[in-house]
Amino acid sequence: MIIIATLGFDERPVVRSLAEAGFRGVDKIVLIRPIDDDQRAVKAVSEIKKIASMAGLSDEDIISYRVDVHDFWGSTSMIYSLFLENLREESFIVLCLGGGLRALVLEAYTAFILLPHYLRKKIRVRIDLETGRDSIVIGGEEFIIDLGRLDKEYMVLKVVKENPGINLSTLSYKIGKPVSTTHRLLKRLVEKGFLEKKDGQYYLTGAGGAFLKIKRLLEKVV
Repeated sequence: MIIIATLGFDERPVVRSLAEAGFRGVDKIVLIRPIDDDQRAVKAVSEIKKIASMAGLSDEDIISYRVDVHDFWGSTSMIYSLFLENLREESFIVLCLGGGLRALVLEAYTAFILLPHYLRKKIRVRIDLETGRDSIVIGGEEFIIDLGRLDKEYMVLKVVKENPGINLSTLSYKIGKPVSTTHRLLKRLVEKGFLEKKDGQYYLTGAGGAFLKIKRLLEKVV
C-alpha cells in the first residue's frame, strides 16, 4: 500500500493514516508539497519520517513531490501523473487529504476525481476534518466522472489548441461534424470552462489545456 498525502505544514493527517493502517503494509509515503513551503513543513516531514520508521520505512521511502500551488491546472495535471505512476506499481493507494493547505488539497482532489473509474476504485480517500479525531473515508468507486468517454470534446479541444482563434464553420470542417453538432460541443466546452469565446473565435483555457494533458496521460495506460 502507498500513502499519498497533501502536506502544507501539518503532519498529523499522515500520522493518523499510518495509525489506521496499523503501521503495517505501507510500502511508501508520497508527500505532495508546495515548491515554496516553510520551516513548519520541514519540521512536519521530519516528524513523519520519525513515526514512519516505526512502520519499518526508511527515509528513502518518504518521497516529496513538489508542485506550484498557484498554478491550479498545472498542479492538478502533475498530481494526476503522480497517481498514474504509482498505480502502475501498486494496486491500492490511500489518498490523505489534509495537512493545512487548502489549495493543495483541492488540486489533489480534482486530479483524483478526473481519474477513470477503474483506477479510482483502487484508491481510498481519507479527508481530515482538522478536529484531531475524525475523518471522512470515501471509496474511489463511489465517483462516476469518466473522462474516457469524452472523445468528441477531446477532438474539439485538440483542434482549437492547434488553431487558436478558430471559428465555428472552420472547426466543423476540420472535425468532420455538422455545424449544429459542433456548435453544441463548443457551447458545452465553453460552459465547462474548457474554451473561451471571443468575437466568434474560440481559444483554449487553462482548464482545457489540463484536460488535453490528462487525456494524453490516460491514453498511455489504457
